[in-house]
Amino acid sequence: MSFDDILSYQPKNLEDIEDEDADGTGKRSSDYQDGQPASKRSALDDEGRAAMEALENDSGPLVEFDETQMKKLALGLQRKVAINQKMRIKHPEDPLKFMDSEVELHSELGNFSLAATAPEHYHVLVKSKMAATLVALMNHENSDISAAAITVLQELTDTEALEEDMEATTGFIDSLLEEELFEQLLPLLSRFDEENTEEAKAVHDALGIVENLLELKPTLIESLVKETDLFNWLIQRLEKSAFDANKLYVSELLAVFVQTSEDNRAKLGELNGIEVLLKTVAQYKRSDPSSEEEGEMLENCFDVLCSCLMTEENKQAFLGLEGVELMILLLRKKQSARFGALRVLDFMLMGGPASQTAAITVVDKLGLKSIFPAFMKVPKAKKRSAIKGNEAKYEEHIVNIVASLFRELKTHDFYERLLGKFVEANLAKTVRLAELHTNYAAMLGKCDKEIEYELKVLAQDGVEIDEDILSGHYLRRLDNGLSVLQNVDFILAEVIHGCGGEMRSEVEKLFRIKGGVFRQVASVLKDYADNIGDEDLGEASLATRVMELVQRVS
Repeated sequence: MSFDDILSYQPKNLEDIEDEDADGTGKRSSDYQDGQPASKRSALDDEGRAAMEALENDSGPLVEFDETQMKKLALGLQRKVAINQKMRIKHPEDPLKFMDSEVELHSELGNFSLAATAPEHYHVLVKSKMAATLVALMNHENSDISAAAITVLQELTDTEALEEDMEATTGFIDSLLEEELFEQLLPLLSRFDEENTEEAKAVHDALGIVENLLELKPTLIESLVKETDLFNWLIQRLEKSAFDANKLYVSELLAVFVQTSEDNRAKLGELNGIEVLLKTVAQYKRSDPSSEEEGEMLENCFDVLCSCLMTEENKQAFLGLEGVELMILLLRKKQSARFGALRVLDFMLMGGPASQTAAITVVDKLGLKSIFPAFMKVPKAKKRSAIKGNEAKYEEHIVNIVASLFRELKTHDFYERLLGKFVEANLAKTVRLAELHTNYAAMLGKCDKEIEYELKVLAQDGVEIDEDILSGHYLRRLDNGLSVLQNVDFILAEVIHGCGGEMRSEVEKLFRIKGGVFRQVASVLKDYADNIGDEDLGEASLATRVMELVQRVS
């Protein structure tokens, strides 16, 4: 697919899902439209309603929900299932004959939600083989009952409740997996018609089950991708429609799947996921998300892209789909998507064979005109932006991008064009470097004082300062200014080296004006070189190159 194809892509429009009036027809409440699934059904029988109200009302008598109550719930549901099956077999051609049994079964499923309030008694559900009953109900011919069963399973696997007593609930979760929960769930995702409000909610609850099980059993993150078609469905669903609550949920799950698994990142590329993600973010090149939830979905898509660009194969796919050009366009259009575009470019330029090609593309497609205004001043996020309040983080991405351009373009003709940016406009961008150095050096200095004090206390207590403690402190320093400071000083050294001796004297003057200490540059770079691995950059490693720059600024 060409760049023009990506830009012109528009998803198929779905009719807006409207909440229906509460008229007793069993339609779900409007909280789904706000992106939150309904957590309880209102159809409780007298006994279930009384128990629920007693549990929730502190002023009323407390009804203890014990094993006996759990057994009653289980037996009650299984009894209604058996009656419904009997009536369906007896009157297969006459729905009116088994309609009453289905109404009662649907109501009993609503009552069964009460079981989610007592995870300490889930062993009763295991003994009663309720996992098999509930999984079978997901495939009921009546879509209302199928949806209700999915809602119950979503509530029963809710992590907030289960985390209080994980040991007691492990058996029930395992029994669901033994009943091939996901294999039974996946066909339903395609069976449900999301233009129908109730069935769209059922899909949302099904995604909730996936999220719950991933949290409870992290090993599923890779096995579900390898053994089921769920990952492919998620990718296709992201592309399928305009924004809604389910699309947000899909973007969240995709981020979970790729953030911790290299295999899943590679799989996403194989399933054409990079193209789908680019199509999705391209929709925001001329307009911002219309809500905070939609903005969150967009940021999730950028998160997934960043994670996937940690593999060289996906970087090559990104280049082939003209992803760099799209990111430059998003920067140029100055919508909220430009913040995500900066993150993606940062990851794309982190190293490897594709990074140099990306760097050349950035300059060749006039990307410097969009990057350096942000380098001079990070743009403010709009009021409803998902990244509102985190703009400072993007300063780090911008500095990283410029440092990567210097690294990747060292042997290319575009290197001179990059250097020229720091000479033009009375050295305005070099002034900005001096300002950045001063700011981040002060931030790091505060952190160093805290670490120094902590080390002093540990020494007084007779604690041996081992490698783990020192490594932890170094990571803390990186998070508190050192990482940005290293890249700022790397750029400074490149500018001084590339522009000659007169530039050094100008930089020293700027440091004095901004209150910085120029000699810190050499020490920062020396520390940087000491902590770099042997990343191959062609003729020399990055560590060797940084040490050469140390000589220029010492």
